[in-house]
Amino acid sequence: MDENLDGFVVGSVPTVIYIPEFINDSEQTQLYNHIYQAPISKWKTLKNRRLQNWGGVVHEKGLISQDLPPWLTRITQRIHEKLGIFPASPNHVLINEYLPDQGIMSHQDGPAYFPAASILSLGSPVVMNFTPHLKLSECNGATESEGSSQNSGKSTAALLNSPSSFSLLLMPGSLLIFKDLAYSDYLHGIEDNAVQSFDGAVNLTKAVKDSVSVSDELFPGLTCAEKTKSGDANILRRTTKRVSLTCRLVLKVLILMKTGMTSPLVGKLMIVIGAGGAGKALTYGGTSKGARTCKLKDNSWKILAYSRSLVVGSNVYGAPESMMKPVRVV
Repeated sequence: MDENLDGFVVGSVPTVIYIPEFINDSEQTQLYNHIYQAPISKWKTLKNRRLQNWGGVVHEKGLISQDLPPWLTRITQRIHEKLGIFPASPNHVLINEYLPDQGIMSHQDGPAYFPAASILSLGSPVVMNFTPHLKLSECNGATESEGSSQNSGKSTAALLNSPSSFSLLLMPGSLLIFKDLAYSDYLHGIEDNAVQSFDGAVNLTKAVKDSVSVSDELFPGLTCAEKTKSGDANILRRTTKRVSLTCRLVLKVLILMKTGMTSPLVGKLMIVIGAGGAGKALTYGGTSKGARTCKLKDNSWKILAYSRSLVVGSNVYGAPESMMKPVRVV
């Protein structure tokens, strides 16, 4: 991690980083426009939000990869190059849209990703809660058996009573990063309530101090961190929708090779996935421009050079996509 990020660490967990105004007002507007110019078919509606999935489909064997559009690549490259959190640019972006009374239950992002997540916020401010995973609670003397690694099954209110729990106020234009311990041992979620308390948020000073430049022109009707006093609690009243971009890195990538593909595969480790496929030599079509490979352990092959058409055994990867076998990049 870049030493320059030390000043952005918030709370007692040293791997939670909050960067206010990571993008400026103009960049927020541009992103917002790109998101809502996407075809309606790009949106998937869930019970408590709708989302866009960019970069491909994640499943247990890795990512079936698709190129990110340039407007997202600019963001993922900036995150990688400026912050040094990820070993490569994030290759998967999930865009979530929440109405004022919508949220997401406490969850973990899972083992498919490099253990770090970066969340860019647009639109309405929101409170995100972090609560210890059951395995962490058990270490502190809890007696409940561990539930799913993806969901605790406990109510947000009950989890927030834990002494290890904490909250953050996420303002538009800000970037939240959580990694390592915060990624593996904590759940994160947003209450599905239009009125949220941000009293005691670990980044309160940074969030309120550095967000005053958010303009009404960007998101009409948005009052930045609108709040009222209710006892000692600061209350956020969400009046507009929130949009977030969760940028993550999937280390295992499945690529459907096509004739004419020019992706930079040199130096990658390739394993053919599918019945009878694992362990076959990977070469590229042609002789003068054919690929040079070297066999490694576990029947994997390191690509030293490549041409256009990938050949696995007698199967040329220039056939119709329905006939192609996925190839894993390790």
